Amino acid sequence: MTIFVQEVWGYSPVRSGIAYLPMVGMIVIGAAISSQLVARIGARPLITGGPLLAAVGMFWLSRVTSTARTPAGCSGR
Repeated sequence: MTIFVQEVWGYSPVRSGIAYLPMVGMIVIGAAISSQLVARIGARPLITGGPLLAAVGMFWLSRVTSTARTPAGCSGR
């Protein structure tokens, strides 16, 4: 995805890194929430839900086209 953003969208390496900061923030928040959820609901639902959520995210990213100019363009339209 980083190479796509730099080569197709023409982002500089610094701009690409900044563009990924919201994703990194969500990973940090998700890790904090999941550590609390393990104590409440156990690990099994998280072990099932995590990969399912990751698969949905990967499918969503597979819809990115070379003409999509914004993250909203990831909707496949």
